[in-house]
Amino acid sequence: MNKEIDNIINKYIENHKHKIDQKFIQNSKNSYQIKRNEECTCGSGEKYKKCCGKVIPDKDYEYYLTQLSPFICNENFLNNLEKEVLTKFYDIAKEAEQNFPANYLILEIAGNIAYELNYFEEAAAYMQKHYNIVENNISEDSLFTLIHSLLRLKRTKKAEKLVTKVIKDNNSLALLMIMTEIKFTLGKVHEGYKYGMRYYEKSGKDIYFLNRLIRLFIQNKLYKKAFPLLKKNYFEFETLGMNSENIKYIINNLVDAVFLIDNSEDLNDNDYFECIKKISEVINYINPDKSLKKKKISKLRQIIPEDYDISFFLVRLFYVLKNYEWIAENEKILMDITEEEETINNAVLDANFELKNYNYLVKKLNKEFEINILNSTDYVNTYNQFRYYLYSLYEVKDKEHTKNLLSFLNNVSKKDTLQDILSVLTYENYYKGFEILEYLYNIDDVNFFDEKEMLEAQLAVINMNFAYLDNNEMDKETKLKINRKINEYKKIDCDSFIYHYTNWLLNRIDNKKYELDLEQVINKKCYHSKSVELKFLVILKLSDPQIIIKNPPENDLTDQEDRQFFKLIAEGKEGDISKIQEVFDKFPDHEKYIENILDKILNEYEIEEVYNRVLY
Repeated sequence: MNKEIDNIINKYIENHKHKIDQKFIQNSKNSYQIKRNEECTCGSGEKYKKCCGKVIPDKDYEYYLTQLSPFICNENFLNNLEKEVLTKFYDIAKEAEQNFPANYLILEIAGNIAYELNYFEEAAAYMQKHYNIVENNISEDSLFTLIHSLLRLKRTKKAEKLVTKVIKDNNSLALLMIMTEIKFTLGKVHEGYKYGMRYYEKSGKDIYFLNRLIRLFIQNKLYKKAFPLLKKNYFEFETLGMNSENIKYIINNLVDAVFLIDNSEDLNDNDYFECIKKISEVINYINPDKSLKKKKISKLRQIIPEDYDISFFLVRLFYVLKNYEWIAENEKILMDITEEEETINNAVLDANFELKNYNYLVKKLNKEFEINILNSTDYVNTYNQFRYYLYSLYEVKDKEHTKNLLSFLNNVSKKDTLQDILSVLTYENYYKGFEILEYLYNIDDVNFFDEKEMLEAQLAVINMNFAYLDNNEMDKETKLKINRKINEYKKIDCDSFIYHYTNWLLNRIDNKKYELDLEQVINKKCYHSKSVELKFLVILKLSDPQIIIKNPPENDLTDQEDRQFFKLIAEGKEGDISKIQEVFDKFPDHEKYIENILDKILNEYEIEEVYNRVLY
C-alpha cells in the first residue's frame, strides 16, 4: 500500500515540477525576509537569529518546492486527493517546514493540507505563522483557513481579535458574515446584529444573504428584528427554492407546529403569511426577553385564536424556536393558565433537559417518576421521563437515587433492568451511553447486572458509533477505554461476536489485518441483544443484507418484531425503497432511530434518494 501511494505521489510531482522555474524559486525564498534581530514570527518571543533563523536545512529549498509543486501549480489540487495520499504529502510539508520554518509559502501549504485533514491545531499554528510573516498580504483563502481553524478549536475570542484587525482593510461580505457569527457566538448580540445589517446592506439587500441573516437572528432570539424583515420579504424567498435552508420553509414548518396544521397543502402562501403576522404580534406583545406577566393574558386571549390553549400555543412556538429558557422560566404561569397540564408539564421537562438543568430534573422526577411509569399509557412521555431522569442522575452523580431507580426497575421490569436502561440510551452520543453504563455498573452493589452482559452491552453501545468505521479514526481516550473494556471481557469470553468485532475494528483503525475476516467475525455468537443489533447494522453496512432477509442470525435473542424491522430495512438497502416507507409506517415511534440507521448504512446517493422519495 505504501509503495502504491509513493508511486501516485511521484507521478503527481513529475507532472508539475517542470512548471516551477528558478525565478519563482528565488522569489519565494527571498520574499518576506526576516531581519536577524527582529522577533521571530513563530511566536516564541526570541529574536529570529536565536530561534528559527538558526535552523540549518537538511535539504535545499528547491527540493521541497519540487516535492510540493502540485499544490503550487494547481490551486484545486488539494480538493482531489484521497486521504492516504494527502497524509503523505502532509509529511513532506511538515519536513519542509522543519527545515524552512520561516518560509511563508511552505507554511501556507502545510496549513492548508492540515486543515483539509481536519488537523485544526496544526492548521492554526502554521497559518498563524504564515500570517505573522505576510500580514495584510495574506490571501483571502488562507485567512479563512486560519479563522475557521480557530473557530473549530473554539478559540472564538482569538478569531474575533484577528477579524477585528483585518476587517479594517478587507471589508468583504465573507468577513462581515464571519464577524456576525463570531459576535453571536460570544453572546455579543447587539454587535452581531450591527455587523449582520452591515453585511446585508453591503450585499445590496440580496435575498440570499437576507435568508442567512434572518436564520441567524432567530437562532440568537432576535425575534423582534427577524420577523419584520421576514414579513417584508416573505414572498421573495420563494426564489430560493423550498428546501431546509430556506427561511420560508423553516417558518412555514413553525406555523404548522404552532397552529397544529396536519396537512400543509391546506394552506396557501397568503394563509401562511397571515399566521406569521399573528406569531409576530404575539412575540412583540409578550417580549420574550422578559417573564410572562398575568396582566398580559387577557390581551393574549384576543391575539391567539380562541380555539387554542394559550399555554400550549406559546410552548409550541418557543419550543420550535428552541427558546427553551423561556419555557423553563415561565413554568408556573404556563401551568396556571392551561387546561393541558400534562402536556405543558412534559414540555417543561423537555425544555429543562435541553438546558441541562439536571438538578431540577432529579428533584422533579424523583417525586413523579415511579408513579408516572406505573400509570402512564403514553409510551413517548414515559420513555422521555425515564431518559431525562437517568441522564440527570448520572450527570449529578446522585448515587442514592440512582440505586433506588435500579431497585425500582428490577422490581417492575417486564424485560430486565439492563434492557430497560439500554432502551433509553440515545444514539446521539454513544460515548455518553458507554459512560452511563460504566457508572451504573460501578455503583451496583447488589448485582442487578450480570458482568458479561454489561461488558458486552457497553462494547456494543460504543461500537455503534460508525464514525470510527467511516473515518478510520478514534481518539486516544476512547481507544484506551475500549482496550481496557475488551481486556476485561476477554477474561470471560474471547470467542464471541463482540470480542472479535471490537478487535477487528481496532485493527482496522490502526491499518492492521485482524486474524479473522469480517465474515468470520459475523458468524461468531452474540450473548446480548445489543450486540445483535450491532451485528445487524454491520451486516447492513459492510456485508450482505440478504443474510438478514433470508436467514437472520441470533433468533434466540430477537423477537419477531425485531426481525421484521431489520428485514424491511435490509430490503430497502437492497433497492426496494417502498420497504423503507413501510418500516416508517409500521414503527412510527422509532422514526429518529430509523433515520439514524439509514444515515449509518446508506451512502450519500442512497440517503438523498430515500429522503426525497420517503421522508419528504
